[in-house]
Amino acid sequence: KNTYNNAPFVLYKEYSRKDICRVLCTKKYITNIYGYPRKAIKGHIPIFINYNSEKNKYYNEFISKNIITWFSRPNLNIKSNEVDNIIQGKNKIQLFIKKNNNKNSKFYYLGEVNVQKYEEILDEKGRNLVKLYFELKNEIDEALYEYLIS
Repeated sequence: KNTYNNAPFVLYKEYSRKDICRVLCTKKYITNIYGYPRKAIKGHIPIFINYNSEKNKYYNEFISKNIITWFSRPNLNIKSNEVDNIIQGKNKIQLFIKKNNNKNSKFYYLGEVNVQKYEEILDEKGRNLVKLYFELKNEIDEALYEYLIS
């Protein structure tokens, strides 16, 4: 198994949400982990990004080939448990990304990330959310990067 940095996933391999739940050995498929689970799963927090989603009101973007922005759910702040679980770094944050919200497409595994910085912002309805800047431990593969941003 060609895993990355002792993670249970292979760097740049494609996974469905169901695959990821199976790899993390959950007893049942977790159907409500759209952007991320509310709690860590066996010390891992998988983060799912639909990079070019029309449904996404908050635009995730690559700042560089190893920094990407990501947003929490609305009505959360840095003191919320689910955001705090991500910020504190007690769990391994595993980043998965796909180009758009096509239901049949899978997510590419980009590896483990660290939170570089974060800020509380308001959405268009005045609700709190947290904008995080994730630093990839390795710069994204050039071909995958070009595919995602095109």
